[in-house]
Amino acid sequence: MGLWRYCVAIVVGVALLSAAQSVAAGSRLLQASAKFQRLGDYWISDDPTYSGAIKALGAPSSCHLVDRSPSHVTASWRSLGVRMDLVTLGGVPSGKTGCTAPTAIQVSTVRVTGKQWFTSLRLRVGDPVTKLHRLYPRALVTKGVSGWYRKGYWLVTRRGACVGDCGGTLYETVPVLVAETSGGRVSSIVFVVGAQGE
Repeated sequence: MGLWRYCVAIVVGVALLSAAQSVAAGSRLLQASAKFQRLGDYWISDDPTYSGAIKALGAPSSCHLVDRSPSHVTASWRSLGVRMDLVTLGGVPSGKTGCTAPTAIQVSTVRVTGKQWFTSLRLRVGDPVTKLHRLYPRALVTKGVSGWYRKGYWLVTRRGACVGDCGGTLYETVPVLVAETSGGRVSSIVFVVGAQGE
């Protein structure tokens, strides 16, 4: 009888430890709608700044200037398979860069390449495009937009203000979540945030 209780205690202990580690690791859910964007524990729409990303994801493994501009940087969390493009149209404090002034720079795009992440419909990086079509039958094919995302499919869209020549319309359909594809598979999943500010 004593051995049986000992074995049960070990099984229960392992189960609790596993659950605790799962919670500590954080969510790996990618969610988006016309009103919000979520990268695991980081609710991008609530705080679309580099500072908000650091609070939720921890310190990045790297942060670099783009084209030597203090107002445009990329930050990477290599162990998570996440890279952010961060921009501000309003400038950063004198002597600082987007890397050293995280409250002054906003999220433009978030590119997810880690296979541990999944959308609410269970699409992951590495999945075949046939699965994408099955899960997202209304996904819109895209050739990509330079500096934002590469070719693939718009998974989630919203109505947004027209920028540029839109033939007289005030609003157009814009992407919120994009699956980039290559060789018949999902190569990355991109949040299109565009929170640059002024």
